[in-house]
Amino acid sequence: MSNKVKVSILIPCYNSASFLQDVIDDLICELNSFKKKLIDVYEIILVVDGSPDKTFKVASNLSNRYKQIKVFELTKNFGQHAAIFAGISQCQFPLIVTMDDDGQHPAKQIGELIEALDEETDLVYGVSDGSVQGYFRSYFSRVAKKFLYRFLDVDKANEISAFRIFRKSLLQGIDFQRINIGIVDVLLHWSTSRIKSIPVIMTKRLEGHSNYTFKALLKFGIYLITGYSIKPLRIAAALGIASLVISLSLASILTFARILGKIDIPGYTSLVVLIMTFGSLQLLTLGIIGEYVGRIHERINSKPSFLFRDRN
Repeated sequence: MSNKVKVSILIPCYNSASFLQDVIDDLICELNSFKKKLIDVYEIILVVDGSPDKTFKVASNLSNRYKQIKVFELTKNFGQHAAIFAGISQCQFPLIVTMDDDGQHPAKQIGELIEALDEETDLVYGVSDGSVQGYFRSYFSRVAKKFLYRFLDVDKANEISAFRIFRKSLLQGIDFQRINIGIVDVLLHWSTSRIKSIPVIMTKRLEGHSNYTFKALLKFGIYLITGYSIKPLRIAAALGIASLVISLSLASILTFARILGKIDIPGYTSLVVLIMTFGSLQLLTLGIIGEYVGRIHERINSKPSFLFRDRN
């Protein structure tokens, strides 16, 4: 971007009391260096997601030290994406950068995100080469993301990252309080196709390990599919149609066999035909009802019918 920008840095915080200060000190240092050519003014939004340790106390002390920092605490652990939505509702600047609180997302590369967000781009991801996570974790993470996000018709799923910059206008009109199961990237992809990614070199976590265990990732996947996709309902409808076609074909075969006398069990043909036909019709009916439920589902999730582009 050619002009200096106004940007909000949004960081959801959980169990980061022991290293949050180091992350913020480094971030402040880098942001102040960017002010010479990239950033006009910035703010840092820290959302403490019901952390059981002293993260809120550390964050509050940081806000007393730095006037650019605002701290918000959630009443319990609602999850990373919920914390991000809460933070977005408090951001005052047109550009928002999201990053983790563990020090893995390099503050010095925020400038590259800003520069990549040109007039023809609304969303930029900073994507790691996977060297920090290790080969196997990185591989399975890519496979899981590709499956889940492709299921939701999200292009280039492997290029999605929690280290991102986007225009706040992409989420205008969304009532974040009403979103029960919110996934930031799905909402962003609903609003724009002007997306790019840049490679970044992630660093190792300052301490501890990721809160995304296998169980948490599985739960996230289920929420992702059922919360934002009506494809399972359409699969049910497709199975109903396929079953009906198969049932009618088998019914014809059984009826013809009965006429030829190859089936001599009384009531067998009619019973099988009725079971198959009504079973298929039930599945098809559920699929049709699912289409109507799906439209209600999309409306509740605030999927936009249109959105005016903001180039600021």
